[in-house]
Amino acid sequence: MQRSTSAALVALGLASVCCGPETYCDTESLTGALEAAQPGDVVHVGRCRFPAQVVIPPDVTLAGEGDASVLESAGDGTVVEVAQGTGAVLRDLRIDVLAGGYGVRAVGDGDATLQNVTISVTRGVGVGLQGRSRVVLREVKLEGPIDETNAGFAPTMASETGTYGVIAIDVGSAEDATSGLRIEAARIEGFALGAVAVDGGRLAWNDLDADLDEDGVDDVDVRDVRGAAIAVFDAPAELQGVEIASMLAGVGLPGVAIAAVSSPELALERVRVEDGEGFGVFGEGSALTMRGLTISEMGLAGVRVQRGTIDAEDVTIESVGGAGVLAVDSGRIELRRTTLSRQREALIFDDLGIARSMGDGLTVWRSNVMAPGSAIDIVLEDVRFEDNARAGLLVDAGGTDATIVLDRVSARARGSAFGVVAQDATLPAGWDSAVVREDAALANDAAFGGGLEIAGIIMPPAIFARPGSL
Repeated sequence: MQRSTSAALVALGLASVCCGPETYCDTESLTGALEAAQPGDVVHVGRCRFPAQVVIPPDVTLAGEGDASVLESAGDGTVVEVAQGTGAVLRDLRIDVLAGGYGVRAVGDGDATLQNVTISVTRGVGVGLQGRSRVVLREVKLEGPIDETNAGFAPTMASETGTYGVIAIDVGSAEDATSGLRIEAARIEGFALGAVAVDGGRLAWNDLDADLDEDGVDDVDVRDVRGAAIAVFDAPAELQGVEIASMLAGVGLPGVAIAAVSSPELALERVRVEDGEGFGVFGEGSALTMRGLTISEMGLAGVRVQRGTIDAEDVTIESVGGAGVLAVDSGRIELRRTTLSRQREALIFDDLGIARSMGDGLTVWRSNVMAPGSAIDIVLEDVRFEDNARAGLLVDAGGTDATIVLDRVSARARGSAFGVVAQDATLPAGWDSAVVREDAALANDAAFGGGLEIAGIIMPPAIFARPGSL
């Protein structure tokens, strides 16, 4: 075994030798080396493949030689378990999860770091975390078995081909911004149930690598995932520079790029979602803050928020199905420097299973006067609605008052589509006089009589399920 200690220990000649200057290519020797390792040691895996079930002690590093160093699952157990405590590091190797279980599992107190690790999952979970204060995934790749050819029929049960990329339960705390699951420059693709699921704790995902890869093409952090790519429950989350593409649907899972349920804040900065089935962003009982969000070519609504709020700047949503933004029974909706264009007609379901045909830029609906905390409060500044299939802005206040502030808002419509309209709402005369209407919006809006249908609440279980405990 080759070992690293602090410079001070080396200078004093106090670095202990536990196993000799070796690399290991069998489970028994590797297990023995890890058991004998002292704080600060580095245990090396050679350029080889072998089945393993090993434990990394606190403040010990397990390192390989890149993808040539492969640990694979033996049965349905955990390949690498991180013991409780601080300072454990796993780096520069590959893990293959073949028949269930976890590639890496870390449960209990302490922290851990995975760097330059590839985890391939045929069935099971790439990384399972619970109760840790902080876990860093840096330059980690996770690969699953799902693609567009099998997304429509591949089973979801864990006993068959159910796969998750990362499950993190109560990792970090909402109050400590330095804690939680922290992802840097990850690549995740091909999972049946989701790429990253966070239940409690905190998530921070910052794409630290360059905006362009070696071929000059935009990086994609998550692709070809069925279910929810990134799902957050009862936890704040921050995503910066993350790109999600090619969301897949099948076996009752419509595909959701980013989802938040009861999140005190879902903060998206320079995030791109494109080319896929289902929703771009789904928020239930959550506060959504969006800066520089781009969503395009999605099968369903770009942003669907229920009983939540939206604070957005520099947002572009185009060519999605049903609505660029759909807000139902939600509080304040603020959009600034935003363009919502060319949304397509699509069927959007509600909790009753009723499909509503929609095609709007922004739809805001208060379902009934008893809906708690959902009085309509809309602020639009520098917002452009262009050629949406049914309406640019549709407001339905459920028979109550609505507060709407419009500043530098324009709406262009074609054919029978509307620009900016309201129905079942008590509004002051001239509420929309500041809107600049173009083309068909001029005549169509003037003749608008109401009666447009809107899809209501859909409960999160219809979209995805919580991961549960490890």
